[in-house]
Amino acid sequence: MIKIDVGKINNWNKIKINHCEYFRNIVQKELSNLYIMGSTYSKKRNETKKSLEKVYYQLNNVERSEIESDFGGVFSIKNGKSIFTINNDEKIQCITSGDLEDVIYIFNKSSINKTLVDRIFNYKKFCNNKGWNRHKLLSMLEIKVCPYCNRQYITSYEGRENNEKKTTADLDHFYSQSEYPYLALSLYNFIPSCQICNSRFKLNENFRSVPHIYPYKEEFKDNAKFKIRGTSIEYLLGNSSDFDIYIDIKDSELKEKIKNSIITFHLNEVYKTHTDYVQEIIKKAIIYNDSRINEIMFDFPKLFSSKDEVFRMIFGNYINNADLGKRPLSKLTKDICEELGLNFK
Repeated sequence: MIKIDVGKINNWNKIKINHCEYFRNIVQKELSNLYIMGSTYSKKRNETKKSLEKVYYQLNNVERSEIESDFGGVFSIKNGKSIFTINNDEKIQCITSGDLEDVIYIFNKSSINKTLVDRIFNYKKFCNNKGWNRHKLLSMLEIKVCPYCNRQYITSYEGRENNEKKTTADLDHFYSQSEYPYLALSLYNFIPSCQICNSRFKLNENFRSVPHIYPYKEEFKDNAKFKIRGTSIEYLLGNSSDFDIYIDIKDSELKEKIKNSIITFHLNEVYKTHTDYVQEIIKKAIIYNDSRINEIMFDFPKLFSSKDEVFRMIFGNYINNADLGKRPLSKLTKDICEELGLNFK
């Protein structure tokens, strides 16, 4: 629902460097271990060694006529150059922080040994690693609210041991590990999310075969907006909670993805529980009309530098698209305020 803008993540370059280094070390370690296994034991093990030599060759000789990154030119290889070389940071970036479709292409082209994939792309090992791990990644991302639902905080806290930062977030794999194991450590496959969205609703649904909103590139924005409807005028006066909250979808190229996301994360159903919150918005909108907001700006010039700040004080939430990921229910607040005719400018 809410876009993850990596351009606004202060630590993004450092995160990529840390993750690239972790992945390089894992590749070298696991290849070394498997080569040792192949040379130490019987003929059967030697066959394993030969298989791994073939895999190593495949990894270093995959070619594609042209690859371009969709993420600000972080990674770019053209004219049929080798995509993946163990000691080349630029090419390792394609695996760790490149476009997911490019990574899928590489591994589909290579037909890489499943044993090697399982050992290198081991998410559990990453989670439990003493150095770079999921907790440090999530803490550095500093994403405060679940981008799937915009209903739950996913903040960090200080752990009891050595004051190490922990997080309340799940780290969802947008493309599931079961279907795409070689994306298990891809940064752009990691979606910080709440436990409800990840572990109760999404589970292992294949988001590649059934397209959904992809938070690193897309969001609902004005293509899907919260609306309210009731059977009497009483709810518009703030005197009744007898109304429905629903998501109105506009015709756009994202329409199918939006529909699938709403269904998967049960957004229409879970947002129906927030009628009391919306009722408060309705009452505040009646009290704090546009003229009253202008009066507050005029009466307290030292308290408020912009109209946005007045709105945030009154409605307890952000109303700018760029800030919707800072607090839960921010998009609901913005959309309902707009439906009630409030002027944000």
